[in-house]
Amino acid sequence: MSSVFQPMAILLDDVLNPIVTRTKSYVRDTTDFINKINTIHCTNDNILLCTMDVASLYTSIPHDLGIDTVKRNIQELQLPTGVDSMLLQFLEWVLKKNYFVFENKYYEQSQGTSMGSNVAPAYANLFMARFEDEFVYTSTFWPSICTWLRYIDDLFFIWQDTEEKLQSFCEYLNTRLPTIKFTLEFDKTEIHFLDVKVEMDQKLKPWTTNPPIMAYKRPPNLRDRLVHAVQEPMKKQENRHVG
Repeated sequence: MSSVFQPMAILLDDVLNPIVTRTKSYVRDTTDFINKINTIHCTNDNILLCTMDVASLYTSIPHDLGIDTVKRNIQELQLPTGVDSMLLQFLEWVLKKNYFVFENKYYEQSQGTSMGSNVAPAYANLFMARFEDEFVYTSTFWPSICTWLRYIDDLFFIWQDTEEKLQSFCEYLNTRLPTIKFTLEFDKTEIHFLDVKVEMDQKLKPWTTNPPIMAYKRPPNLRDRLVHAVQEPMKKQENRHVG
């Protein structure tokens, strides 16, 4: 059963999504990530391929900070008088009037957004874009980063410094906001991000015309093959002519 606030969430999503696509680190999907990663040229031979994940991002965004982030972005749209305040009221209702049942008891969600809400991805994206503006791009660690890309709460970046400094960077991020915590993975030769495997091409150098980073989709897992096996006969049956 849909929430009574779903129409409001859908409207908010329509307004916020175009803003999300203009954020600095935005990644739309796997194809977008591959296109971006295959154009990267790093100036340092000693690099690390890194990913970060924000633990339970949707339920970890403080209401006041999240709403203020949306407010800042909506104000830049210069909407007709009263529209921005109406949208913010809708957002407050969507966030603060979210209830759920656990073990026959009713609870009100006091932080974050429901993962099933239509506006949740855009809301989380804008919050993370603000986090990056305030704590990543302006930090003393930023010169050590070759590229920085994000798909909602999943981050990919290339580190051009020591492992010790990388760990310090992760610790720095984990102390910015009490509810926002990152987990870090890194490797010198390959790493997985979304459904992509990213590898260092050891035969290429950063100063050559071809990029030293390669990215390609991983082979489908067993579930993907089973789904394909089920769908394919159905498609053939649909395309069969009668007569």
